[in-house]
Amino acid sequence: MNPGYQLRLEVTQAGRAKLEQTSTGGGRVASQPLDVDAVTDGWKRLEQPNAVIELHRRAVEVAVPQEVVHAHPDLQDAFVQVADLARRGTPEKLEGFVLFKELTRVELVYRFAKLRRSRLRAGHDQVSRAKPLKRAAELGMRRSRVGGGQRKGYTPATYERGGRRTMTFASVQELVQGTRPVLDFNGGLRIKDSSALRGETIDRLVHTAVFGEGDVREVARWVIWEAGWEVGVKSASIDSLYQARAREEYANLTVPAMNVRAMAYDFARAIVASAKRRDVGAFIFELARSEMGYTNQSCEEFATVMMAASIKEGHAGPIFIQGDHYQADAKKYATDPQGVIDGLKKLIREAIAAGYGNIDIDTSTLVKLSFPTLAEQQRENYERCAELAALIRELEPRGVTISIGGEIGEVGKKNSTVDELEAFIQGFNSAFRARVGDKRGLSKISVNTGSSHGGVVLPDGTIAKVAIDFDTLREMSAAARRYGMGGAVQHGASTLPPEYFHKFPEVGTLEVHLATEFQNIILDHGAFPEDLKQQTYAYIREKLRDEWASGDTEEQFIYKTRKKIWGPFKQQTWTLPEATRSAIRALLMEKLDFLYEQLGVVNSQSLIQRHIPDAKRISKPQPEALKAIAA
Repeated sequence: MNPGYQLRLEVTQAGRAKLEQTSTGGGRVASQPLDVDAVTDGWKRLEQPNAVIELHRRAVEVAVPQEVVHAHPDLQDAFVQVADLARRGTPEKLEGFVLFKELTRVELVYRFAKLRRSRLRAGHDQVSRAKPLKRAAELGMRRSRVGGGQRKGYTPATYERGGRRTMTFASVQELVQGTRPVLDFNGGLRIKDSSALRGETIDRLVHTAVFGEGDVREVARWVIWEAGWEVGVKSASIDSLYQARAREEYANLTVPAMNVRAMAYDFARAIVASAKRRDVGAFIFELARSEMGYTNQSCEEFATVMMAASIKEGHAGPIFIQGDHYQADAKKYATDPQGVIDGLKKLIREAIAAGYGNIDIDTSTLVKLSFPTLAEQQRENYERCAELAALIRELEPRGVTISIGGEIGEVGKKNSTVDELEAFIQGFNSAFRARVGDKRGLSKISVNTGSSHGGVVLPDGTIAKVAIDFDTLREMSAAARRYGMGGAVQHGASTLPPEYFHKFPEVGTLEVHLATEFQNIILDHGAFPEDLKQQTYAYIREKLRDEWASGDTEEQFIYKTRKKIWGPFKQQTWTLPEATRSAIRALLMEKLDFLYEQLGVVNSQSLIQRHIPDAKRISKPQPEALKAIAA
């Protein structure tokens, strides 16, 4: 047996022997208090955090080395975690460390030296008078239960800095030191332990990438991006797959694109975890231009979080990160057209720099139905779309062909037609080739067939059942393929009736966009704290009252605007207890399982590997602040 364990075992047994001397019939500890110095004194001198393990209603301390904080992904519970850390060995060696017959509950506590205990008091039928922890947050930890159905690994502990619990690294120096057992920064980035990376390390890095400030935030984002590529997570363009669809090399598959606006890290983890267990390779993470504002997510942050979630869930292969609805504001365009286009160009530059492989341009808001011919109606749309698409081709990384989408009919307005599609694409191709020659044009075309973003909200806050024109969708997808595109894209689909989804692959729909229903699952989940939910609604009533449309009930008003709470309440929702977030992820995964099945993407990993076998690496420059420390 390891000498360190031998010592702990002897001290533990000595403490128990002392307790047994005072026990009454039935092996129960006498009710009078008793100092258990035999147990505690052995650890008073250790300036280390403690792990409190409650066994058969008796508490015993196990010292945990402070410098070892990463997890093995195959650990099933926190007890194994503690034993593994104390031993500095692998889980397979745990067989020699069986100290107790029964393990009923495990409490992991990461606390710095000022919170350590020096004495435990014995009371009736217990070694400590401290009651079981009712709220894990009181001591900055999460509870893990044996056989509790949690994912492998353990819940990350929070760290204390200045009396405040945090998951972020405070400085670049702290980040480098804190990840040293997992990452090597000499000459770039090398992964020493990919299993540990998927444990607490990636959680702390992503929290720093989102909630950190200054240099440490930029370093965390770079580290996550580079680490993803090192473990086989590759941000890629889906264009090659869509070209194969245009050639009729596969069918009966509609790619789901999920707008990750709410609890981005947990939602993205659910997307990847569900995809992994169903062998799904064809799925897209996306964020619309409007969502960037009210969710407070920049392109760089969004790409980083999607990469982190993919690392966390052990994904290997391409991931598709998409800028959705890079839309021209029609009202602003009327008075400052070039300013609107320049704003879109700036956004495109940011997306490409962040590592996006897919961008959807939406200048359909500029269509003028007052003109007599379809070509004239679509001209402003296709000319501006061609201008922006040409910029993408000029800026895309060498060896990468970014998937570009166009749009002919604003979602929620009149239904699109095949004639409109042809008028648009013919005009686009002419204007685009005049700018960049024979480079690849559009991968897909977004159309409207009766849906609307968020659904049609009834006075009681429920969603009306709408009719989708699947025949027109079939015809437009076929027409799009005649022009080298993969097919038509359906927006605003998440709140459609469940029986609709299997029809999308049947009629040849290339891609479907899904957003609001996932937000509904999160906010309306029984595990989502009611007090926090009411805080968000109070915020809506106070801050967004000017968006309350005349004639709408309060239920309609709140439903339409509650998507705007994710930015102001980002930190509160990101740091909900693990039990809450795990329950929400589980329900999201159930919905995703259903959608993956209905849309025909189950077992599509091989299709992705065939058409996107070796995604070109998209690298980012190493931050100067990291170079200075790592040198």
